[in-house]
Amino acid sequence: MSMLWFPSAPTAAAQGITIRPFLIDVNLVPRESTEETIRLTSSHSVRTSIIYATVNEITVGSDGEINEFVPPVMTDRTNSVTSWISIGRGRISLPAGESIDVPITIATHPFAEPGEYHAFIGFVEASKRHVAEEVALSGEADGVIV
Repeated sequence: MSMLWFPSAPTAAAQGITIRPFLIDVNLVPRESTEETIRLTSSHSVRTSIIYATVNEITVGSDGEINEFVPPVMTDRTNSVTSWISIGRGRISLPAGESIDVPITIATHPFAEPGEYHAFIGFVEASKRHVAEEVALSGEADGVIV
């Protein structure tokens, strides 16, 4: 089984944050897991950014661009890459001019079928989680593609 992340946007500079890495590419077999780190850096000089992480399954074209966001499936976790990704979904406070590391864990389902799976981990500055999720689903968020 392989999971491949293609970046659609290199950074989130428009939001006042930079997101690294651009790409996380991992190959895992069922029951295997890996831990990765995403670094968020604020380019604001005065204010603290309130950021929410979103995780969405996506389809990716041959050119590496996101084709669409796939609606969540709650019943079949064997092939739902979003259920394999653990990341804090609470509010992230990023002070002006500082960086923080956001840990993620990817743990494949024991009965996952071999193939390529793609997810987008978006980071959105917003006052509420539901607003951040709407922005991500509209394709306006910056982040990392898994």
